[in-house]
Amino acid sequence: VNQGAITNTSDFFTLPSTAGSNRLFYNATYRIDKETDNIHINHDSWKGENGYRIPLEDINSDNGSEELPINTKDLYMSWRYTDQNGNEQSSSRYKITGGGKFSIAYVVTLERKITEKDAAIAAHATDSTKLKNGLIFQIEKRELKEEENFSGKFFVKISKNQVSSIIETGKEVSNLDKYQVTAKQGVWYWQDDASGSNSLVFGSGSPYGLTNFDGWDQQPDAAYQIQRHMTPSNENADGGFLRVSDWHGAWEDYLTHVSGHPRFFIDAMYMVAGQSEASDYAKYCCVTWSGCTAGEDTSAENSSWSYPPLKTWLSEFGDTSNLITPISETETDDGAVQVVPAQSTWYNNNLLSTNPLLPENNDYEGLRVDGWVGPLQNVSRNTPDVNYKTLNHINGLGGLVTTDDYHTIGPRRWFSGLNGTDYGVGDDTKTYSDNGEEDRHFMHLSFFAPGKDLHEGGDAWNNLVAGETLYGENSIAATLQGIWGGGVFTG
Repeated sequence: VNQGAITNTSDFFTLPSTAGSNRLFYNATYRIDKETDNIHINHDSWKGENGYRIPLEDINSDNGSEELPINTKDLYMSWRYTDQNGNEQSSSRYKITGGGKFSIAYVVTLERKITEKDAAIAAHATDSTKLKNGLIFQIEKRELKEEENFSGKFFVKISKNQVSSIIETGKEVSNLDKYQVTAKQGVWYWQDDASGSNSLVFGSGSPYGLTNFDGWDQQPDAAYQIQRHMTPSNENADGGFLRVSDWHGAWEDYLTHVSGHPRFFIDAMYMVAGQSEASDYAKYCCVTWSGCTAGEDTSAENSSWSYPPLKTWLSEFGDTSNLITPISETETDDGAVQVVPAQSTWYNNNLLSTNPLLPENNDYEGLRVDGWVGPLQNVSRNTPDVNYKTLNHINGLGGLVTTDDYHTIGPRRWFSGLNGTDYGVGDDTKTYSDNGEEDRHFMHLSFFAPGKDLHEGGDAWNNLVAGETLYGENSIAATLQGIWGGGVFTG
C-alpha cells in the first residue's frame, strides 16, 4: 500500500526555496545517494509539502522536540528515475527495520546498506550537493489481504514482455529490465599488451604482445600497464623484453597485488593451452583454439593443430609380439657369431617404450620396458606459409568479446581438445556460434588459483645445472612436484 510518493522538482529534495533544515533530505550524509543503512527524512516536508503523505509516527505531537516512535512494521522505501529518453531506472525496495521521529526528521534504519548501483540512480550527474531532478521517492507498506476479499473472483497474471509493453506504453521493454540483481562482486580486468599489428616478432625486436587481439582494449595509462608492476619491470627469464605474461616473475607480482582481494578476473591474458577432453592431468593440456580459417586454400579446415593418441599401459594394450624383433644371432665375415639383442619395433604407429636405467624384462625378450606403448607424442601444426601463421596465430584471450568471423570460421574457434584415441584436437565446441551467427557478446571470466612452487628451490634446483639426467634419481622430473591443480581456470 502506497504511503506516499514525492517528486524532486526544482531541487526540492536538497535545495528548497526556503532555506534551512526543511529540505526532504536535509542531511547530506544520510541520503539515498549514499551507500548507507541510515536515512534522515524531514517529517514536515514528507507529510505536507506538495501534497499529503501518511505520517510514519504512531502518535502525533505538537512538540517538535519530542522524540516519538515510528511504526516501521512492513515499511519499504524505494526510488525511481525516468530519463529524457523514457528509460526508467528503479532501485531495489529497502525494508525499514527501525527508527524514530526527532525534532526535525524521521531517522530510519534500513535492513541493509544502499548499493552503489541504487545510490547512483539517485545521485546528480555533476553536482554532489543535489539529487536528480525528477527523481521519485516512495514509501510503501506491505499488507496481507484477507482471503474473503477474493471470494468468487479469479486472477490472471500477465508476464510483461515486448508485446505487452508495446500495448501498454507504445515502447518495447528492454531485455535487461526483466532481471533484478540479487548479488554482485567486483572483479579485475587483466590484459596483456595487445599487438599493434599482426606481425610476429621472435628474437630481437619490440614486444609483440597478444596477436590478433579482438577484445575490449583497456588502453591503460602508463602507471597501470601490467608489465610495469614487475620487479624488475617488463623482463623475462633471459633479461630481455617480456613480450607476454609467460614468465613466473610476472604472475608472482600479480599474486602480490591481489593478496587479500577476490581472485576472479576478466581474462585478456596470455594463454598457452587448455584442458584436454581425454584427461584432467595438466600434462595433457593442448592448444584448444583453431588457429586456422575454414575455406582457405591449402589450409586445415578445423584446426591447425594435431595431437597423437595417448600411450597406454602394456597391460591394457594386448598383443605386443609385433612390436618386438626377437634376439637373434648372425655370423660375421670372420666366422664369429654375433648376438643381436631384441629391439623395439615401430609397428602400426605404435612403439614399445624402453628406459636404459630399468632392468631387463624376460617377458618382453629382455627389453628394458617402462610400461608404456603407443605412438610418438609429437604435435604437428599446419601452417601453409608465413603470412598464414601471422593472420591465424592466437596466444591469448579477448576478455570482453563481440564475435565476428574470427570466432565463427576463423582461428578463435574453440575445440574440445585431444581425446586420447584419435589424431587431431577434438571437435568444434560451437562456443561462439552454432550456425555462423556473429555480433554475440561473451566475457572470459577466470579464477586466479596459483599452486605451490613446482620445485624445492635453493641448492636443490641449482644442482640440476651440473647433474641433470633424462632418467633416474638425478633427472629434472625427480626435483619437480606434480601439478594437481592451480594456475588460471577460465570459462
